[in-house]
This record gives sequence, structure tokens and C-alpha cells, in this order.
Amino acid sequence: MVQIHGGYGFIQEYPAERYYRDERINRIFEGTNEINRLLVPGTIFRRAAKGDFPLQQEAMRALQELASPAPGRLDASEPFAAEQALLARLKDVFLLAAGAAAHRHRGAVKDEQEVLLALADVAIQIFALESAVLRAARTHASSGEAKRALAAAAVKVLAFDGAERVASAARKAAFFVVEGDQLKQFLAALPKLTAYDASGLLQAKRRLAEASLEAEKYVMGA
Repeated sequence: MVQIHGGYGFIQEYPAERYYRDERINRIFEGTNEINRLLVPGTIFRRAAKGDFPLQQEAMRALQELASPAPGRLDASEPFAAEQALLARLKDVFLLAAGAAAHRHRGAVKDEQEVLLALADVAIQIFALESAVLRAARTHASSGEAKRALAAAAVKVLAFDGAERVASAARKAAFFVVEGDQLKQFLAALPKLTAYDASGLLQAKRRLAEASLEAEKYVMGA
């Protein structure tokens, strides 16, 4: 916003200045982003240790499916079927990496901050994408063609970006916690697990930009 407004984005006479300050403090005042990121996988590991979440069992399931993948079929008639399938694979990416971390470090995994941050980056992208898909599905069921098209465009842009970010973070986590043949297996499977057909991505971005310019606001928040 500051970049777009230039000097007007920095002086108090215009609301952009307040937005700029608010955006920055949001990363600090309820706990820094780094601390909050540590809490995401830390909570999952604590729940797993208490038996509230079957992390290792789910990780083993994901590993077995990795070794013997079941043939997947997308129902093109279902809205956001490709993104739902992507989400399922991205969750398996998290489970594989988290399971490997728990296996290697046992109870001490809570002290492995670099590993926790990488896992948090994977989990955050999954949460953001799933939230967007669920919201877009509601829009698809209850809105007109124009809003459905905007929702689909937003999901496509976010799915592409999220899959790329998950691939990067998961690759980092793998190098942190896995070695040898297991590392090779994970790195070889990662491109397939994070693959997403983003055909029409440029058109989707332009559709969102045009709608925002026409409405003079962020359209998906309207």
C-alpha cells in the first residue's frame, strides 16, 4: 500500500499510514510471528504425545501410500476437486515430515526450532488454502456467476502459491530430519505430492486485479 501511494502512504493525513502501522504491529503485539509459528507444530506434537492425535499412525499411512499410491480420479463436476486433491496430498507432506521429525528427535523435538518453523510454514499454507477452498465452495453454492468466477480465480492463485511454498518448506524440513535413502525417497516424491495444474493462472490474476480496480477495493473481502 505504501509503495502504491508513494509519499501519501507515509503521512498521517491519509489512512494508508495507519494501515501500515497496524499491519506491522499485528506481527508483534500478540506474540511475534516466529513464536506463534513455533506453537503450531509444537501443539501438534504435544497432542500426539498425549495420545490425542495419532501422528505416527497417520505418518505411516502417508508413507505406505507414497510407496503404493492408489490411482486418483478427479470428478470434474465437483467444484474445486483439483484443489481438494491437492490439499489431501499437502497434508500427507506435513505428516511425512512431522512423523520423521518426531521419530528422529522423540521428546526433544520441541527444542528443534528450525525444524518446527519449517513444519509451521507447511501447516500454515495448508490451513490458508483449505480455508479459501471452503469459503469458495460456499460462494459457488450461493452466488451468481460473477462471484463464483472471482472465487475460483482466488483459489487458483492461492493454490499455486501455497503448493510452491509447501514444497520449499517441506524440502527444508526433510534436509533437517531425514537422511540417506529415506531422504532420496521423500525428495523424489515431493514434486508429485505438491503438483498442481495452474493452467489459466495469469488470467485468474488479471481477473482479480480487474475486479479490484473496478470496485476500488479488495473484492474478495467484500
